[in-house]
Amino acid sequence: MREPVLPAEIPQPLNHALLAWAAGFFDGEGSTILRTDSRRRGYHQLELSVPQSDSSGTPEVLIKFQQAVLGFGRIRKEAGAMYKWSVSGRVEAELALALLWPWLGTVKRQQAQTAMDQVEQQYIEGRFRLHAPRKRPALEPHGAARESDSDLRRLEFAWAAGFIDAEGCFGLPKRYERKDGSVGFVLRASAPQHGAQGVPAEVLVKLLRILGVGRIERHGEVDDFRWVTEGTVNVNAVLEELRPWLGRVKVVQAETAIATAVAARVRGDGERCVRGHLYDRVYLRADGTIHRICNSCDRLNERTTRASPSPRTDAAKGPRRSRTARSVL
Repeated sequence: MREPVLPAEIPQPLNHALLAWAAGFFDGEGSTILRTDSRRRGYHQLELSVPQSDSSGTPEVLIKFQQAVLGFGRIRKEAGAMYKWSVSGRVEAELALALLWPWLGTVKRQQAQTAMDQVEQQYIEGRFRLHAPRKRPALEPHGAARESDSDLRRLEFAWAAGFIDAEGCFGLPKRYERKDGSVGFVLRASAPQHGAQGVPAEVLVKLLRILGVGRIERHGEVDDFRWVTEGTVNVNAVLEELRPWLGRVKVVQAETAIATAVAARVRGDGERCVRGHLYDRVYLRADGTIHRICNSCDRLNERTTRASPSPRTDAAKGPRRSRTARSVL
């Protein structure tokens, strides 16, 4: 297997943070395929594509992706609100892959290498003649990048932002009633991706390592996984780390979800709990956090626990197991 190589005439300097973002976006939504031609039986042409939906017009992230690959390729409107950036032909497709290659995940690399090898094999076997390209793509140089964007850690965050722009979601998937009767929300950031049977996708493991918060859960099918983190502190931390590279749609989505969750939050203060009781004891834990104890609430919780029916148990099979999502990492 061979890797795509950047030609010498590529305009410099390249914005590596922008390319890392584009690689993350491609890891989430991109595909490398072999396109057939009905006029030439057995002939295959290399094609790259990245879809994205936006009801308000051409998605900003597809325009950004096109800029990352030096301006070539076409963005076309598909059915409904779907748009797609695509490029076909050995020269342009391999050039796009070469730009993304240093930051691209293993699965997309293998997919691309398999497709490139099959295209090359048809020329090696002499089934088709390899002609010189009719034209070279017009390349649009990247704008000036900040010097700090070449830092490895920032490049990883740029990749993570691209992946979240492609696959991620910030939202409030659940609402619940608090002890005082007020309504609260579960604030969540998540990103799905299919892996192997029982094994999370490599890109989700990479995302978890970069962001340092959350977990990977399996949902539904044995190859269906997603990275998840919850709570205002964690979701806000993710947003602030990725904000320099994250697309406007995801930033607005995150800020709206955070603002809604914060506005609905009802807390006690330093003297009283959420039910209004004075704390009976306040002490400092070994890790430096403050722990407050309300005996009245403890007694209420104990009564509720005693009044609750015991979980149903089958003597032969043991306790019933919940069907909720299972954390694997």
